Amino acid sequence: MISVERLARLVLNVRDVDASKAFYMTMLGLKVANENPARGVVFLSNGSDHHQLALFERATGPAPDATQPGLIHMAWRLPDLDSFRAVHGELKGAGIAIESTMPNQNDPFDLATGELVV
Repeated sequence: MISVERLARLVLNVRDVDASKAFYMTMLGLKVANENPARGVVFLSNGSDHHQLALFERATGPAPDATQPGLIHMAWRLPDLDSFRAVHGELKGAGIAIESTMPNQNDPFDLATGELVV
């Protein structure tokens, strides 16, 4: 059996790579690791790896129905409860709908390492 260590990166199809890039940079503090504007591709990183998130401007047509296969959410680990509260406030202040907050799976009372689902 193959044993993986962790998820290395996530790659998303987006309708507007510039708007998506601005969102992840502004809201999550990610930085551009590399980009190719001619191809509509940007790689974003928090600095720990070359990139954790890649955005490809390829999406066309209507958004899929919730019953269709696809990504449900992605979660980003925050360093502490103060960071969690700050991000929560910034997202709400920007009008981003927050679907739920989820505590750490290993310790349901440890909100300091919880996840924010948007």
